[in-house]
Amino acid sequence: MNSNPFEPHEPEEQQPQSGIESSDHPVSAEPMQAHASFQPPFMQTPDPQPPSNERFWNLPLIVLSWLIIVFICGVMFALVQVSYSIQEERKVSKFDLMQTNTTTRYTVGNLELFEISEDQQGTMLASDGGQLLEQRFCKAILINEVKGVEAAREYMADLESLVEEIEFELDEDQQQLFNLLDSLFADYADFAWDAPSLDENERVYLKDKLGWSGELALLPESGPDQPARELLLDQAKLTSIKILVAAVSVILMGGFGVLSGMFLLVLLLAKKLNLHFVSQKKHGGVYLETFALFLLSFLALQFIAGIFGLPAALVPFAMLSLVAVIVWPVIRGVSVSDMLDDVGLRVKNPFKEIFAGLVGYLAATPFLAMAIIFVGIVMLISTQMEGGNELSPPTGPSHPIQEEIAESNSVMPILGILFTACVVAPILEEIMFRGLLYRYLREFSHRWAFWGSVAFSCIVNALLFAMIHPQGLLGIPMLATLAVSFSLAREWRDSLIAPMVMHAINNFLVTGMLLIML
Repeated sequence: MNSNPFEPHEPEEQQPQSGIESSDHPVSAEPMQAHASFQPPFMQTPDPQPPSNERFWNLPLIVLSWLIIVFICGVMFALVQVSYSIQEERKVSKFDLMQTNTTTRYTVGNLELFEISEDQQGTMLASDGGQLLEQRFCKAILINEVKGVEAAREYMADLESLVEEIEFELDEDQQQLFNLLDSLFADYADFAWDAPSLDENERVYLKDKLGWSGELALLPESGPDQPARELLLDQAKLTSIKILVAAVSVILMGGFGVLSGMFLLVLLLAKKLNLHFVSQKKHGGVYLETFALFLLSFLALQFIAGIFGLPAALVPFAMLSLVAVIVWPVIRGVSVSDMLDDVGLRVKNPFKEIFAGLVGYLAATPFLAMAIIFVGIVMLISTQMEGGNELSPPTGPSHPIQEEIAESNSVMPILGILFTACVVAPILEEIMFRGLLYRYLREFSHRWAFWGSVAFSCIVNALLFAMIHPQGLLGIPMLATLAVSFSLAREWRDSLIAPMVMHAINNFLVTGMLLIML
């Protein structure tokens, strides 16, 4: 048997039996041909489709299922957009400061590790558009570290003028931080490096509100506590090294991704890439019903968790329990064997599928990079066109997991987040979206031209997948690109292992990048 995942499967040669050879009537070869691997229309003429199983395509239930799906996805998407529309009024979050402090640590670490010219230093400090006021305070502390106290005081004066110009109303914490930094920089200007103007409570307050940047502000280069400053600089150097390693890894991954994509494309054009997914009208209607039940169950779980609360340790297991909705096809009369085959849960060679998932994700990375660049351009344009003031939070896709990571102060919450993102989400979402929903969409369009059916199924699947996530409108290009790549992996392998592996790799990389910021 051919073990190469990229080569088409050849039917095994059939050996005639002695009893058949002696028969006076010729035996048709059609039953033997039925065992050949499925190939799309551009590779061979497909066998006639088996008769449709219409009892699983109850039109009223299909209409009701679509109404439920569109309503729930639409409501969830609208709620996210509403939250983005009022973000101008929100306070600075832990994640906002985590991002800024990561930038500060990275800049300070680079200054400690490498020779940086004044022009390069100016480039590092050039942009601060769209930052919240607390982030601007961190910027002032970084300027004090890089350019000196006089440059920092000049920046604070410009910031105060900006606040007056746009008539920005400072809250109590912002006003106190303004006063503390003014006093601190005034001490440093007078060479009072122990900052006598701040008492112990004010020092704790500064570190609590501004995090790592607040600690840096209290440990100047000429300050008395040099051991504490060295520890802080070691943290900065470690952050710089981690980010540089991550950047090199991303570049290498992009290079391998281009090669993987070209390799798969050449095999496809050479008609040597066997596509295993078989589309025929069988049980798709009941799988759509099951997907609608999943969304209802997901909404109910969100409601229960919001009203009664749910311990953080139980959240991933509660989410994973939603997989139980796949008993619905069995209740509706689909055999367990058929259901496992249709949904992609029957796997012959898991190692081959895992390898296919790795190759598939690498091949998807160039397209994901293009989606990220596109979103970045849109964010830049929208930031310049929007009517908010210069201290408004920047517009951009975000996820609640960002804030959970920023607020984590021990190992256990981090492990819970990793388990949810890299195990629970890939299993649950791939079974529901690439298992149930994609199967229905391909069966619905199975009489269309092959690539027309695949394109339709991928696009609808991707849009619904993106809408149910909390990243909002700007998150759709990236999420949809991921969803299309997962669907194509399902089309290629007819198994959920490959898209599950791709999903897990993506979530691990994203979560890992967030953990670097801690």
